Amino acid sequence: VLHKVEQAEKEKEIYRITSEKLQQENELQRKELASKAMYLSQKNELLNKMRKTLRGIARDTAPDISARIRGVVSEIETTLADEQTWGMFEEQFQKLEQPFMQALTERYPALSPLEVRVCALIKLNLSSKEISRILNVASRSIEVYRYRIRKKLGFDSTDNLNSFLLLLDQK
Repeated sequence: VLHKVEQAEKEKEIYRITSEKLQQENELQRKELASKAMYLSQKNELLNKMRKTLRGIARDTAPDISARIRGVVSEIETTLADEQTWGMFEEQFQKLEQPFMQALTERYPALSPLEVRVCALIKLNLSSKEISRILNVASRSIEVYRYRIRKKLGFDSTDNLNSFLLLLDQK
């Protein structure tokens, strides 16, 4: 009997250690995901600055050079609109936050795909400015999305959207 008790305690300790290790891995993945989101934000901000600068240069240069610059600007705009980068980010987010995404889409089917993206980025605790850079939209647009999300969730302006989204998959 004493041997069985010791065996059970050892198994319990193994489960505890395994659980802690999984929680640490999960936390590391969340930090990596937030880091990738910040990278996307910074990349898009840089590309937007480059686009703006090149447009200014194109206006002030000879037509043949201006045409080449417009080609570069077009490539930058294509990169900014690239869904593949978001797709990779979203895939990793889905793996990490699958219960959240499932709960959000099941409970609130009226949310548009872009509103779901905004919710995912809010869950990562990103600011409206950071979200706007990642999604390549104006900061004001993110505020409008937040308003629409609140409305679709049945919230008023005093309800904290961030707190709700952080706890959604735990309800």
